[in-house]
Amino acid sequence: MVKEVSKERKIFSQIEFHRKMSNIDRLSDVLKNKKYSLAEHSYYVTTMFQDFAIIEDIAYTVNDLYFIARHDFLEVFTGDLSSVVKNFSDKTKEAWETIENEVMKTYKLDCYLLFNDKELNEELNEEVIKLLKACDLLDLYLFCIEETTLGNNLYEMAYILEEIFKQIRDLEVCSVTNFMLKRTRDYKDQMNYYKV
Repeated sequence: MVKEVSKERKIFSQIEFHRKMSNIDRLSDVLKNKKYSLAEHSYYVTTMFQDFAIIEDIAYTVNDLYFIARHDFLEVFTGDLSSVVKNFSDKTKEAWETIENEVMKTYKLDCYLLFNDKELNEELNEEVIKLLKACDLLDLYLFCIEETTLGNNLYEMAYILEEIFKQIRDLEVCSVTNFMLKRTRDYKDQMNYYKV
């Protein structure tokens, strides 16, 4: 009976932390026209993963979806750090891993499941991870396209779009790449339409 109460307490605690996902601002270091929360990012990544998995004929489990929906859950505790900063050098990557590991050690008692990229790689198969990464990047790409359509023509947006475009293409998930290319053409056509 004690184990059940403990498990229930952990799950209740996790639900409370999930509610905080809507307060975590993604691209926190970039000027944006609209809000971009961790909650909406997680939702879009999960639903796109399911859609593209149909096209790519990738089998996945309910357990896989559990991890996919929470792939950035640690950001509830750490906030969002720019990927440019995270991946600036081997030292910054290592420092971020240290931060995540320290946070995980502290909160593991309160959260039923808390994980980082290393644990995701242990839980999910290669095909699922590859599609998750593609959808994760595609959501950011689509957000930046929407931002530029709303007039956000800052250098940062153009830089992110260019970098994400390359990263998605390099993952070689055909359906995701094709969708990105179509969305890019649509965006360029829309911008040309409004040119005076």
